[in-house]
Parts: sequence; structure tokens; C-alpha cells
Amino acid sequence: WNVDHAASADKEVKQAVQDVIAKSITADMSDAQKVKVIHDYIVLNCAYDYENYRKDTIPSESFTPRGVLVNHIAVCEGYAAAFKAFMDELDIPCKVMVGTAGEQEEMENIEGAGKADKADNSAGKKGNDEEDTENHAWNIVCLDNCWYHVDVTFDDPVPDRKGMISYNYFLVPDSVISRNHWWDAGEYPACIADNNAFISLIGHVCNSGEEIENELWSAYQKKTNNYMVIVPKSFVSDYEKIYPYKWSVEEKTSIHLPDYVYTTEYGQYNIFQFVNGD
Repeated sequence: WNVDHAASADKEVKQAVQDVIAKSITADMSDAQKVKVIHDYIVLNCAYDYENYRKDTIPSESFTPRGVLVNHIAVCEGYAAAFKAFMDELDIPCKVMVGTAGEQEEMENIEGAGKADKADNSAGKKGNDEEDTENHAWNIVCLDNCWYHVDVTFDDPVPDRKGMISYNYFLVPDSVISRNHWWDAGEYPACIADNNAFISLIGHVCNSGEEIENELWSAYQKKTNNYMVIVPKSFVSDYEKIYPYKWSVEEKTSIHLPDYVYTTEYGQYNIFQFVNGD
């Protein structure tokens, strides 16, 4: 099938794309905000087809936008093609990248699994050396004349975690994604702009301990499935240093917050997401 025509050839997929845009996208949004909405929608509404991946029995629809938008289960080609279908409908320049990938950057303290998959359905070990990779597909998008990588597949935790979204591979430059992705640089535009400006799309940046504690308490009151705290790296350098703020909130309020933390480095910032371990 052809990535550029798969969505338009499937009327049910086309309608699903238009329905999501009608419900989620507003006229006052910037293109970057639209990219964030679609990224999050796919992660929250599709699960990686990990069982079939392990058994080498991936059905053909999991490689297509239909897998994402109708069946809600897919592999990397399906994720990338669905994301491009949305971008095409929104008139945001987007390409599907074809290359190889190693192991997904995983959650701190949480068991995870890499998800690079392969068009030829051949099984293989996933690692972070180029010789130890698998075929993979993801996207690049153009915002304000600069290109950025978006790998929705790798931002969708495996096993699937309700309400959990990673931003390790959201609007990142070549220098970030090249840690475990490889491609023919001559075939695609270079992605060299930094992504610090996009942190505000993800959430509020906390610059003090009081702000961190307020963010955690607010998340608890909203009864969310995970608790996100964004801080400059210069303020909180790693996940072990975020725990004292969690303990402080628990002591002051007699509540219990999730014990596990997922750490994402995003430009000059760290994103910490506390989630339940079950």
C-alpha cells in the first residue's frame, strides 16, 4: 500500500481523521499545538500490537492507518501513516521516515519494551547499536520552516498504560533521535533546530519547590492517571531529586502519590511523570 494514499482510499479512516480533527482542533491553534493534539490522540487511543509482534503474526491492517484509527492497535508503519494522514488533512508538511531503530528509551523504574518493528516481519533483537536494529518508520514535520522528528510509536508505552504519554520523541532534532534511530540523511530534510520552545505545549514549567508541590497536589485533586512535573535540568537534574517534593506533599496532605517515575529529557528540561506501577 502507498502511505500517501492509504487514508484517502479507506473511507472509514478518512472519516475518522476528519472526526478527530473536528472534535479536537480549533481554528486558533498553532500548527505546533495541532501536532501535539494529534500525537497525544494516537498515543492515548492506540496500543502497540506487541503480542502479534512477539509471535511474528502481525496482521496486515496493523501496518496501516486503519490499524490505528479503526482497530486501535498497530505497529510503527501504521502509527507513522496515521500521523501523516492527520498532518495532510491539516496541511502541515509531513514525511514518513524509513530507517532502522534500536531500543526505545524506557521508563525509569518501570519495566518496558522497545518497539522498533519491521516490514518483512523478521524477528530480531533490539539494541542501541546500529548493527543491532530493526526496520522502523516514524515522521518528520515542518513548523515555521524547521523540520522536527516525531515518533509516535516510541512515545506510546509498551505494555499499554492508560493515560500515559511519553515525549521522548516529540518534535525533536536529529541530535536527539539519532541516539537510537538511523536513516539515510540524504533522503530527508535535516532537523537541526532545538526544541526548547515546545516545552510549553507539554505543560507548566516549575521553577521552585513550591511550584512542584502545587503541581503534584493539583494533579491529585484532578484524579489523573499520572502526575507530570516539568523542571529545568539546572534545577532538578534527575528523578532521584524529585522524590523529596513528592514526600513533602504526602506528609503535608496525608495522601499517597504514585511511586514510579518516568523521566524524559526534553531540551533544557526534565519531564517527570509519576505513575502507578501496576
